[in-house]
Amino acid sequence: MTADIEPYAKAKTQEDAELPGLILIVAMTAILLTLVLFFS
Repeated sequence: MTADIEPYAKAKTQEDAELPGLILIVAMTAILLTLVLFFS
């Protein structure tokens, strides 16, 4: 039973760790698009 729970907890922790990186990528893309539109 414990072996089944551990990978799930590990996967959830990894998913939570990736979230700030995803937000950063989205924010950088939005800033880049804004600059491109502003200077064009």
